[in-house]
Amino acid sequence: MHLLRGVIQHYAWGTTSFIPELLGIAPDGQPCAELWFGTHPLAPSEVFVDTEWLPLAEVTGDLNVLVKVLSAQQPLSLQTHPSAQQAKKGFLQETKMQIDSAKRCYQDSNEKSELLIALTRFEALCGFGPVEDSVRMLQSLGCRIEADILQADGIAAYLAWAYSCTEPPILTDAPSWLDKLAQMYPSDASLRVAPLLNHVVLEVGQAIALPSGNLHAYLSGSGLEVMTSSDNVVRAGFTGKHIAVQEVLDIVNTQVLIKPVQTPVKIGTTWNYQSPTDSFDVHLQEIDGVGHIAPQPLNRILVCTEGSTDLLARGSAGIILRNESLTLHGNARVFVCAGSR
Repeated sequence: MHLLRGVIQHYAWGTTSFIPELLGIAPDGQPCAELWFGTHPLAPSEVFVDTEWLPLAEVTGDLNVLVKVLSAQQPLSLQTHPSAQQAKKGFLQETKMQIDSAKRCYQDSNEKSELLIALTRFEALCGFGPVEDSVRMLQSLGCRIEADILQADGIAAYLAWAYSCTEPPILTDAPSWLDKLAQMYPSDASLRVAPLLNHVVLEVGQAIALPSGNLHAYLSGSGLEVMTSSDNVVRAGFTGKHIAVQEVLDIVNTQVLIKPVQTPVKIGTTWNYQSPTDSFDVHLQEIDGVGHIAPQPLNRILVCTEGSTDLLARGSAGIILRNESLTLHGNARVFVCAGSR
């Protein structure tokens, strides 16, 4: 195993303390929103080999998995991500049109699926709830016209109608999460859409899977986010960044998501998560004394989030190269994240 050095992203919505405390450094007042481990060109990691730090891609080549520690003080945008086919088409079109990076939806040609595992209590919107539940929610908010349209026309038609409206909805008796969004973005058309989504509160260790097309928004909390190595984000609202409603409508998956929250399955000392894609796999290794990670023909990123071992302490990360094994001594919780290459 070789140690990794990640890159902190100082987005405005981040917390000031969680990531610095995880890394064992003093907070400096800056928002620390994400800590990236991978080879994505926006924030590539370094790896310690022999006596020096090298770009990770020089050792592993381009990895198709990207691992982030994410910590949100404020809600992130309502967004979705493209499939492989949609990403290739969109990236080619935006490149030909020479669209500025700040106004692009497609920063690369890669599909983007995600798995978010809670490291603290984590609140999010994830996928569409059953229509009958959403109708009741809209009615409770005083949005009777919205409720009637959703009940009569279904989710896809409702979305097209909601984003064509020029006036924001008038919400009454909104739950605290929706009231906060309404105060932050009082004229946002997505206020008509957010009540249709599953509002979830994850406890530590629980997860939500976000395949391409899933409409979602992270509201607050800290977690480990594992994804295909892509920065393609198509935003519908709740942000000052570029919004592309028509693109969202073209790629969003409007099927109902009955069980958005997953609890990992424990086998021995390993907790296994169900990935939204075959491009990456994630499991949590609980080490109590001695832990052994068997060899695989894949590069695997390790992130220690609790405890310490002889080679990895809380907040540190490493990479096991192809066909290498690893034995750790100590007491710790280590996430093992493997891409398909």
